[in-house]
Amino acid sequence: MKFTPLDVRHQEFPTRLGSYDRTSVRAFLNELSDDMETLLQQHQALRDQLTGLERQLEEQRQNEDEIRRAVVAAERISHELRENAVREAELMIAQATLQRDATLRDAESRRAELESGHQARLAALEATLRLYRNPDRLPATLPTLRFLTRPVDELRALADRLLPAVAEAVGAGWAMSSVDCTSQIGSGALPLETIPSHGLAIEPVGRGASGSAVEALAASFRRLPVPVIGRIEKGALRFDLRCLEDVDGFTGQLGRLVLPAEAGAP
Repeated sequence: MKFTPLDVRHQEFPTRLGSYDRTSVRAFLNELSDDMETLLQQHQALRDQLTGLERQLEEQRQNEDEIRRAVVAAERISHELRENAVREAELMIAQATLQRDATLRDAESRRAELESGHQARLAALEATLRLYRNPDRLPATLPTLRFLTRPVDELRALADRLLPAVAEAVGAGWAMSSVDCTSQIGSGALPLETIPSHGLAIEPVGRGASGSAVEALAASFRRLPVPVIGRIEKGALRFDLRCLEDVDGFTGQLGRLVLPAEAGAP
């Protein structure tokens, strides 16, 4: 800057004919104007710079606010995550504890069940072995042995006794006979072992004489309150009487036998 306030205050102009020299005054004013214009431009530039700095400061403040809010939000989320993690861990521990307790209860129940079954089997085996202390009484006290040792003549007599009742129950469309047969008793190393036995044979006659009629009759016997199981052999339904003890129960339910529709009259 060329002029200072002191220069302006003490500026003297040459006089000519009793007045200031116009050219000197004009030159001074021009230089002063230039300095003032420069000052104004600098002032405006400083103001613009100040405005920019103030804007940057405001942006920084806003950024700081956003950062502060983000930090607060992050802390809140972190706290919530920790709480959720704790709750989930507690829930998992509780569920694992329940599962453990349930598994232990099931294992204890299974152990008690196995122990009970084992004790029952031991008791049954012990009772069976005690029966063998009196071999002469085994057929009377051991059902399986009693069935296996029944004489064929006894079974033949039983068949003759039952034949009329069964013939009446199945009707005229069937032919009844008392027949010799075999009882399959084998197991283990001898699965096909048999012994002589006796039973009843029922064969269809007349228009209903067909394999399907025999199968239907066998199904009818199986549907009785106490199912009666036979086998179909050579076109006839055969009942082995070796294991039949409740004769009255067998004959008492024959009245509930529903005959197949295919069995016709001769």
